[in-house]
Amino acid sequence: EDPRIREQEWGNFQDPEEVAESMAKRREVGAFYFRFPTGESGADVFDRVSTFLETLYRDMQKGMCGDNAVIVSHGLFCRLFLTRFYHWTVEKFHKLWNFKNCQYCILELQAE
Repeated sequence: EDPRIREQEWGNFQDPEEVAESMAKRREVGAFYFRFPTGESGADVFDRVSTFLETLYRDMQKGMCGDNAVIVSHGLFCRLFLTRFYHWTVEKFHKLWNFKNCQYCILELQAE
């Protein structure tokens, strides 16, 4: 269990009007850069993904992991994980959609 693999913090939404305003602003700015009041931006989650990957690589180098890793998380985290892992641009990130519930993705190392 690693707390960095959690979904984006959306903040403390109590007022439906505030939610609607924030979502409209998010569509305008983009999901990567928009930060929810008292919450996170996609860029914040991207930073968490980066530090998680650094730890994962380090653990693999030390032999602390097997040949495979299973990461279970939420939609935006998974999309940002792939963006970071494959060095995709923010523009490409904005063209992608989150996985559906229980959808999975397999990354396999190809022999060269």
